[in-house]
Amino acid sequence: MSARRANRVDANAKAICEEFRKEGAWVFVMPPAAGFDLLVAWNGHLIAVEVKDGRKPPSARKLTEREDDVRQAFYFRGITYHIVESIDDVRAVLS
Repeated sequence: MSARRANRVDANAKAICEEFRKEGAWVFVMPPAAGFDLLVAWNGHLIAVEVKDGRKPPSARKLTEREDDVRQAFYFRGITYHIVESIDDVRAVLS
């Protein structure tokens, strides 16, 4: 897997960030090497978010090896992690 693919920003990332902020969340955009896209502060909780473009086929939305490693590490440490593909997913995360 190339570093270029891993560093690509999904087309819906800006809209996802804007929706989190519109709902009152604080959003920190992570650097590409972090292995996830956003750290969201909401209602006293920190949530790790990986943004995927829900308009792409499932094969193109698959987690990279690094993203999956981070997802598993967070899971085993009790850290909330969500994959968000749409505005509806943002609302579901915050509900």
